[in-house]
Formats: sequence, C-alpha cells, structure tokens
Amino acid sequence: MKQLGKEYSFNKEFLCDLLHKSDKKIEKDLYFLADLLNNAKRRLKEEKFDDAMARLYRAVELMAQYRLKSAYNLPPHDISLEQLEKLGVSSQRISYFKERKSNGSKVKLGLYDCYLVLDDLNDDLGKMFSSSNKMKDLLKERNESILAHGLKPVKKEKVEELLDIIIECIDTIFKKGKKFMKLMELSKFPKLMVD
Repeated sequence: MKQLGKEYSFNKEFLCDLLHKSDKKIEKDLYFLADLLNNAKRRLKEEKFDDAMARLYRAVELMAQYRLKSAYNLPPHDISLEQLEKLGVSSQRISYFKERKSNGSKVKLGLYDCYLVLDDLNDDLGKMFSSSNKMKDLLKERNESILAHGLKPVKKEKVEELLDIIIECIDTIFKKGKKFMKLMELSKFPKLMVD
C-alpha cells in the first residue's frame, strides 16, 4: 500500500500535541475547541445543521469554561461558593447557586451559569455574552432542535451566524486569534483524493 504524503498527514502535529497536553488541561481545552469548530464546519458542509449547531453550543460552553479556568482558576464543575464570594460574584448569584446548583459548598455551572459568573467578574467574554441577544437567540435555536429539547430543524444561516460570533469571541476576547487559527488549520481532517 502506498504511503500517504505530507498533504494527508499535516494534522499529526495537532493530534500528538493533543495527546501530550494531558498535563496542561487548560491548554488542552483550546485543542478541543478547535476540533469542535472544525467538526461543526464539516457538519455544516454536509448540511447536517442540527448536528453542527449542537457542536457550536458545546463550543460556546467550552469557551466560558476555558475562560473561568485560565483567567480565574475556577474549574466550572467544582467551584466552591467561597471562591465565588472572594472573587466578587454578586450575592444574588451566590444565593441562586446555593438554592439551585450547589452540592454542599460546591457548585456545578452550566453554559449560562458560566457566563453569568464571568459577567459578575466584569470579564470581557461575560459582558459580550450578556449584551448579545443575538448569541442567546442562536443558542435557543439549538435548544429547540431535535438534538436538544424540541423538534424544530436548525437553518443553515443560524449555524453560520453562531460560528461567526464564536470566531469573533476567540479573536477579540482570548487574544489568541493567530495561535488559535493555526490550531484550527492543524486540526482539519485531511481530504483524500480518490481516483
């Protein structure tokens, strides 16, 4: 069997880095984010819009989780209420988490919760999310899709809009535009040319 050329093995670097970054879990999240976005783009090209939207929803959540971990050292699935209080999260939010989200003194945050905490911390990503009705409306599209809680098919335009917003967030908020775009390029699936 003929060995594959460079044009088919360019993503080896990405895969190796992903495997070996297990000790750097925060950095690894960026690799998963790049992979999720490329996956969503492939589903978009295949016209599997509900599937693409589900992946983008997870990407939006992962961005917030990455931001909480990297900027504030807050693991979103194991945050203590005391940590949130010390960082200045509003007392209203702390009360809400105590009542609905806590397991003793720990809190597990979902997508919206992560963004609410970031907003309370006056973080740019949190502010961007809280002021963007467009992003919230697009996330509602996912919630109403058959792959979430509804039966309404997702339209191509909605997937494209959310993808654009996510790329804008990564570029402006994380200030990792070039580095992240390199990860996106490296994590693409190679296309095999079949005769």
